Amino acid sequence: MQQSNDTIVIGGGISGLTAAWRLNRAGRRVLLLEASLRIGGAIQTTRRDGFLLEHGPFNVLVRSAEFRRMLHDLRDTLPIVRADREVARNRFVMSGGKLHRAPAGPGDLLFNSLLSPPATLRMLRGLLISRPRRDDRETLDMVARRRLGDRFADTLASALSVGIFGAESTDIEFSSCVPRIARIDRNARSPLLAMLRAKHDAHESEKIRGLVSFEEGLAALPRTLADELGDSVCMDSPVKSITRQNDGSWGVQCARREEPTVLTADNIVLAVGHEAAAKMLGPIDDELSGIIGSVSGSSMLVLNLGFRREQVRHPLNGYGLLAAGSERTCPYLGVLWASSVFPHHAPAGYCVMRVFRGGSRHPGCVEMSDAENVDAVMDNLRETLQITGDPALIHICRWPNAIPLYAPGHGEKIRRANEIADRIGGLYLAGNYTDGISIGSCVERGDRIAHQILALSPRAIESNQTGVRQSSPTMVAQ
Repeated sequence: MQQSNDTIVIGGGISGLTAAWRLNRAGRRVLLLEASLRIGGAIQTTRRDGFLLEHGPFNVLVRSAEFRRMLHDLRDTLPIVRADREVARNRFVMSGGKLHRAPAGPGDLLFNSLLSPPATLRMLRGLLISRPRRDDRETLDMVARRRLGDRFADTLASALSVGIFGAESTDIEFSSCVPRIARIDRNARSPLLAMLRAKHDAHESEKIRGLVSFEEGLAALPRTLADELGDSVCMDSPVKSITRQNDGSWGVQCARREEPTVLTADNIVLAVGHEAAAKMLGPIDDELSGIIGSVSGSSMLVLNLGFRREQVRHPLNGYGLLAAGSERTCPYLGVLWASSVFPHHAPAGYCVMRVFRGGSRHPGCVEMSDAENVDAVMDNLRETLQITGDPALIHICRWPNAIPLYAPGHGEKIRRANEIADRIGGLYLAGNYTDGISIGSCVERGDRIAHQILALSPRAIESNQTGVRQSSPTMVAQ
């Protein structure tokens, strides 16, 4: 006899895991289906020759109450490692072929080589008082120029844009890619006062803030969530189709161990990328599928390079460097000095750095060979960071079409997609194409969706909060 689930989560990235974990803790019968043999999506960690190598994201910026609550709940099984605050705030921008220390706050603006005195005064004036946003379709570049001036837009804003989103600041919608800051921009005439007020209003009793990772790397987070879910996680279970049943429930056809399997659920959380989501939604709603299918993406390549410390004369005294918009011929988007931020990422006597290529500046790099990518960056790295010799370790990860582009109009597009999903009922969009690509945004999204499901059907029992795990739903082969 086939057994129905409260919720089926499709996709084992951090958004889907968070939603499933929260529902499971509320006593819901939840099943998470992951197509691959590895949980965590882009959050993967490899230990090799004493190095701790992150494949995708490197650290987590903890700012939301939802994330702090999760880490607090997992504190007994997930040891946290905090980045050194002084190292993390010391960041560099390559502009004019030289490295400049980026201002870490208003106090640094008076003494910096990146901004001229007039540009510094313009930025200070914009921080104190400037015009709030009127148009949600403004790009990151437009907001930076309006608030903080042309020089800031050409250097810091452009560098941050390609470093985080893999796209130029002229090509991404500000309100969609950084919604937390966008709320300040929409409402405040003084960004500085608004940011200080937000910091003061934060829950000061919470000690988990800032940049963190874990003793075994970022992959420890999805692994810990999956361990708590237990048999509710089904790996190697690619979903072939989703359909709406006559009784209003959802039918999910997946292939597990090469057997066609059909499952039913009251709710579907679709926590996959934009391409996979558009394909699955085609038979459900043409407009919804078309909206999500219209989201474009960019590719990213991560080179983890290990060196003996004496090979690198640069002090590596900070978080890393990003290439400004004027440096479009630079062979990388940025370099993160991983073992400076988290020393346990490299063995004694060594350092490890993460070099990023791809996005709009190096669109073909994921098709290039490992040797071609290493050769492309090493001449510049040798000069910029005073490196001698070849890397002692090379580890390369490719992420084709993995970063969704939040182009102008993206926010309205996603609002319409959510309206259609709400009209259909029992369907929740949780991919990173919706409202943020960072781990923090994904955790907030998964948590929010779980609470929406609980609020709409409040029949859940609280058994899991006392340590009772729900039994795994039955999967029926056809």
